[in-house]
Amino acid sequence: MTLIAGTVVALTFLFGFGNVLTLALRLGVPVWVAPLVAPAVDLSVGGLLIAIRSLSLRGAPAE
Repeated sequence: MTLIAGTVVALTFLFGFGNVLTLALRLGVPVWVAPLVAPAVDLSVGGLLIAIRSLSLRGAPAE
């Protein structure tokens, strides 16, 4: 299960990075700023997935 979660995080990062980078450039974000914005979005999604997995491994209640 942890390997699958890691794979999902990696694929999310790769796919999302390209999409957010393209969106930022289309919205007129400067070229040197767009690559900095894209990982911030992807890392927040990855962090949420890792946190959920970590909590479930430690037996945290569903609430």
